[in-house]
Formats: sequence, structure tokens, C-alpha cells
Amino acid sequence: MNLLAAGIDSLRDDLNRVVAERVVYTPASRGAPTECAAVVGRTVFRQDSPDGTAIRTETRDFLFGADALGVEPRRGDRIAWAVERPAAPRAARPRQAPARRRGADAVTPLSAILAGVAAALSDYGAKVDFLPEVDLPGEELLSRRVIVVPRSAEASPLSRAASTERVGVDVAVEQKAPESRVAALADDVRAIARRLSGRIVADGWAVVRAETDPLYHPEFWRQTGVFLGAVRLELVAVDADEDGGGA
Repeated sequence: MNLLAAGIDSLRDDLNRVVAERVVYTPASRGAPTECAAVVGRTVFRQDSPDGTAIRTETRDFLFGADALGVEPRRGDRIAWAVERPAAPRAARPRQAPARRRGADAVTPLSAILAGVAAALSDYGAKVDFLPEVDLPGEELLSRRVIVVPRSAEASPLSRAASTERVGVDVAVEQKAPESRVAALADDVRAIARRLSGRIVADGWAVVRAETDPLYHPEFWRQTGVFLGAVRLELVAVDADEDGGGA
């Protein structure tokens, strides 16, 4: 046996020892069932149709040496797991829902999306503000102010009949504060980003990005004494029922 063949045999032995599982191979009408070790593989195919529907197909592959069966494999033979590892639980994740057809489905009002974000930050006293004031009197900023403001909306065509939409939202944190208070306010901005990331709000819309860059504006604080930080959010429509997930 040459060196390459010996190496292949060694790798095959290691593979069977580490990851192989016990399966039962049953020939079709030509022998008794045989229990053997097989390496179990998984292949997933996904195809998106023009109307936004996703077709998902999953196959299983069983790899083992032919000499382990005692018979030549043929069409119609069956393989069953003797021992199957339980599937690890998966966290629910948002997925972009099938595209909304223009003029066919009702569009979620922007005010409802913003209200959903504000509701998720109710303990921060968050309020929706479509027309925020740039220069507020100092006394109005003596306490922390958290406002939810629309930033952008983008519709991307998927086909001649369907499109998908992304909505941008900013969550601003403001307060006239001494330097000793700046670090705590910056932590508030970070906590808001962590809370909203991946969260489903407002009639099946989910936050797919929560960005804090910059975390706050030091020069603005030096000029005005007002801390100003912001979280930039990106939301998309999602299907909360995929894979058994939910909000």
C-alpha cells in the first residue's frame, strides 16, 4: 500500500471513529437488516421564485464502506438511524417575508413602526417625534430625552410585480449633563442598541441592524454642554412563524 492510500484509510478511520453514527441498513427483499457505522451528512437547497416564495429542500447522506453491508447497495434499500442526535434548539431569527405586492397588500404605517420601537423603550420614556426641535431650551434637556425619528425608506424590486421595503429609524438620546454624566449616557445608548438588535416590533417588522457610530458627539457636548447620542436602526418586514419562531 502506498503512502497516499494509507493516509486515506487513516482519515476514513478517524472520521468513522469521531463523527459516525449507528444506522440500520435494510436491503430490499434480499437479506436481513445490518447495523453499521455511517457518517451522516445534510444538504439544504433553497430556491426563490420570482413571486417571492421560497422553496426549501433538505436531503440526508449516509457515508459508509460498502464492505460493511455484506450486499451491494441498490435502489429501494432503506436506512434508518439506530441512534439519532437530538437537534440543537435554534433561536428564533427574523427572515424577510415574501415580497409585498405593490397595491395588493396594505402597507404598515410609518407611525406604527416608530410606535413599536418607542414601546420597546418605554422604560426610557421614548417618544416618537416626526419634527424634532434642534435648539431646545436648556431646561427641557435637564432630564434625559429619548426620541424616535424616521430617517429613510427604501423599496427594492424583486420582480415586475413584487418589492420589499427597508425602513431606517434613528433613536436619539439627549441631555444637558456635566462631564461626569457622559459615560453613563453613552452606556444608555449602547444598552438601547443591544435591546433593539433582532427585535420584532410593529406588525411583523424586525430590527436587522442597530448601529452606534459615532456613539455620541464630543464636540457638540463641548460647545453646548448637551450630550447627543444616537442609534441608527434598519428594519425589514419579517415572517415571525418561520422555523416555529415567533416574536
